[in-house]
Amino acid sequence: MKKLSALIIVLFLASSAYGDIKLEMIRYKCIDCGKEFMGFKGDTSIDDSITHNMKDPNYQLSHVFQLGNKDKNFPDCSHGHKFHKFRKTGDVSQNISNLIRYLNTIAAVKEGSSLNVKLQEWQCVLCKKHYYSLGSEELNIRDWEKQQDYIFDLKGRAVPKCSKLGGHFYGHVFEPVKSSSGRSYDIARLIERIYWVKQ
Repeated sequence: MKKLSALIIVLFLASSAYGDIKLEMIRYKCIDCGKEFMGFKGDTSIDDSITHNMKDPNYQLSHVFQLGNKDKNFPDCSHGHKFHKFRKTGDVSQNISNLIRYLNTIAAVKEGSSLNVKLQEWQCVLCKKHYYSLGSEELNIRDWEKQQDYIFDLKGRAVPKCSKLGGHFYGHVFEPVKSSSGRSYDIARLIERIYWVKQ
């Protein structure tokens, strides 16, 4: 009970200003069809001039998937082959709220490198379910009873209600469990359990 009380106090002291975490990305373009893609900075490059394995279409198709669907490759190149000839075109800083629009054009690299962004695991001390966030995202917000108005997963769905909802409890009480330097394929695997806070 002391632990829960302490967490509730922390919750009410949490900042009411919501941030929109920025993620460092790399832009790529297929030199055949002109389609544009992105990858996480720090991840294994999908640019075949840097990563020689990516020149092998079979390797690319078994290692490069959509962030929004870890089981699907990018759409086929319009030049009649399934793979793409990627070239880096620059760096970009992307707000996490914008990722929803680009999920099918961001690379999730199987067996890729550790990213420069933290993957944070949380557990609700009430319902015991696990949730995730990226970077320095803080899921405990001051408007505790309005979590479904502000907290969304990377596919745009509101955080589910706490199954222990009732009495004076209005939402989840998130406790940090552990953090790691995630990989893009980990993010793809957890895509529906990674949350961000709307401004």
